Amino acid sequence: MDDKEIVRQFFERDEKALSAVGEKYNSYLIKIAESITYSHEDAEEIINDVLLKAWELNPPNEPEKLAAFLGKLTRNEAISRRRSALMEKRGSGEVPLVIDEMAEIISDGSNIEREQEYKELMSEISSFIRKQKPLKRDMFVCRYWYCMSVRELSGKFGVTESKVTVTLCRLRAKLKKHLQERGYNI
Repeated sequence: MDDKEIVRQFFERDEKALSAVGEKYNSYLIKIAESITYSHEDAEEIINDVLLKAWELNPPNEPEKLAAFLGKLTRNEAISRRRSALMEKRGSGEVPLVIDEMAEIISDGSNIEREQEYKELMSEISSFIRKQKPLKRDMFVCRYWYCMSVRELSGKFGVTESKVTVTLCRLRAKLKKHLQERGYNI
């Protein structure tokens, strides 16, 4: 079933939309949740919560890209769960590191007064990332979307951990400069 049909079913409040999403996107969403929570059981619970949230948000929302919409919901829910778990026990992990690394550049959207400004900022970041060389772009996305560790990135891309760290640090600096040149107060 294609995405437009699934979204139509959401709007018609047809519960088949939930099973269609599960069939089409379950492994993709599980991968996102597991990369953040490191737990298959938590990932499955998160997917259930995401399906409920998608059901509640459609309508009024009509996502242009269903996979991206569901991925964002999954990522946000997984990060929220991870934060809660870390608040209970102050352990170490990639999610707090990723959040700290990007905190210097952007906020999470809650401090930006208007939704339009937030969308424009995200669009500007996407534009910047698309202009990078494929290796740098992929490294950035894997780190800051999928919350992969520096060690995982090193293995995935066949480079040293030091190269990953330096590449990401330079990309963040370039992104910060890029955003400042476009009038964002960072």
